[in-house]
Amino acid sequence: MTIFVDTRYHFLAITICSSWATLILALIFLMCQKPSMPWKSVLTSWQFTVGWIAAIGNDWGFHTFLTLGPKYLKGALGFDVEQSSWLTSLPYLCQWIFANLYGTVVDILLKKNKMSLLGVRRMSIIISHLFPAMSLLALSLAGANTTMAVAIMTIAVTTLGAYSSGYYQNPMDIAPNFAGSLTGLMNAMGSVTGVISTPIAGAVLQKDNTTDGWSIIFWISATMYTVCSLPYIICFKAEVQPWNDVDEDTKTAPVLVMSNVVSSEAEDGDVTQGLTKAEQG
Repeated sequence: MTIFVDTRYHFLAITICSSWATLILALIFLMCQKPSMPWKSVLTSWQFTVGWIAAIGNDWGFHTFLTLGPKYLKGALGFDVEQSSWLTSLPYLCQWIFANLYGTVVDILLKKNKMSLLGVRRMSIIISHLFPAMSLLALSLAGANTTMAVAIMTIAVTTLGAYSSGYYQNPMDIAPNFAGSLTGLMNAMGSVTGVISTPIAGAVLQKDNTTDGWSIIFWISATMYTVCSLPYIICFKAEVQPWNDVDEDTKTAPVLVMSNVVSSEAEDGDVTQGLTKAEQG
């Protein structure tokens, strides 16, 4: 696949290659895993679908902030990114801090039964998707005000940290037995947005590299955030799906022993007995 881009946007090639590589590796892993993935149930599951749709919106917006944010500050606003690298990295430091604090708070709320699991998931995606969407709209109206633009971007990227307590837990909520594989598949679907969003941005900026051109990019990202979050907010139920059940014969197979699945002493005993029987057999 050949895409014509200005030399200023040579990073598009890297984004495209890494996105396709992620998808291919995920598909190879899923085809080889044991027990076999219930593909028909997974691909027709609306509960999983709303998860990867949300992932597409999240990754689209994240690509906008990560790959295009510095370009916007330097190209459109004349901000010296090289001299103020600490300032451009500040949003991601804030995101890391916020993600840890937010995750701790909602975990406490769940343990004390102050909020339901579904309530936490919905609140999290509202923060991780709709807040950045509103920030992008505000960014499109900030004009050439560099201070305001940096402040808005910092707030927007910070709120992205709530994603880890929101849609990202979709596989664990609906199919814990396949959570690792489904997470990989969901991430692969989301990462492909780099193949689409970044070349679109490059095409827009080739025609108009002013703040007006950037406003178009921000509005597109804000729309993706909003549209991709609504199915999850409205339809997600946070319930384990019937196709999560695994046959008894495969439950004791050594290849299925995963540390993040074993969570109690009783389960530890069952797994140990299963391994002993397998070795004797």
